[in-house]
Amino acid sequence: MSDQIQTLDFSSQAGQGLDNVSNEDIQIPYLQIIQTNSPEVDKANQDHAIKGITGASSGDIFNTQTRQILSPFGQALTVIPIHYEKAYVEWRPREDGGGIVNVHKSSGILNDTERNEKNKDILPNGNIVETTAYHMVLYKTETNEWQKAIISMQSTQLKKSRQWLSKATSIRLTGPNGSYTPPIFSHTYLLSAVTESNKHGSWFGWKVEIEGVITDQEDYKIAVDSSEAYTQQLVSSDQPKALDSKAEPF
Repeated sequence: MSDQIQTLDFSSQAGQGLDNVSNEDIQIPYLQIIQTNSPEVDKANQDHAIKGITGASSGDIFNTQTRQILSPFGQALTVIPIHYEKAYVEWRPREDGGGIVNVHKSSGILNDTERNEKNKDILPNGNIVETTAYHMVLYKTETNEWQKAIISMQSTQLKKSRQWLSKATSIRLTGPNGSYTPPIFSHTYLLSAVTESNKHGSWFGWKVEIEGVITDQEDYKIAVDSSEAYTQQLVSSDQPKALDSKAEPF
């Protein structure tokens, strides 16, 4: 977040009242791609009045918390991945009001589902179970600071998640003891949006490319510290909650 315009000097009380705020108390934003029917751009959407973003367009990547456009369609955003999780998110059907019912950690929940005509996993109660990949990343803000965010991938985007992980696990570097696989936060990646479609319609999906190995020592230290802090946070909490949105607009 950029510095606020300062009218008074608060420095003598710097940080007071925030002493007990930890990483667990702070909401981590998601990075999302705006779809053509997203409330951020679709004036016919019932939530557009409160979620609309001036100047936004379909295919833009934005921060769900700050509501800022981070990467307009056609441009890439540099990120450092620091953690990966998978969960099985149970949704109430949209026609029944939508929303998250539960976040299951085990794939065993899929044993209770059947595939429908849209290739969705449906429970006997009618709820949908979405296998969801969570990629915890760092991205740089306008003030050149690294900010934490989460990218969730499900449905058609699971393929993109697997491609991303394949890229990360296939990297080999040479050290004093020979060749090795570096940590996931050793490289930066470029994220952008691309158009996709199937027989049900079209949408914007993720494109992930390796940018290069991190060479700045301070950037690497921030990545290491962020990864360790997030991993410790998961020990005492559930996996990140999914957003009530899909990669495809149907």
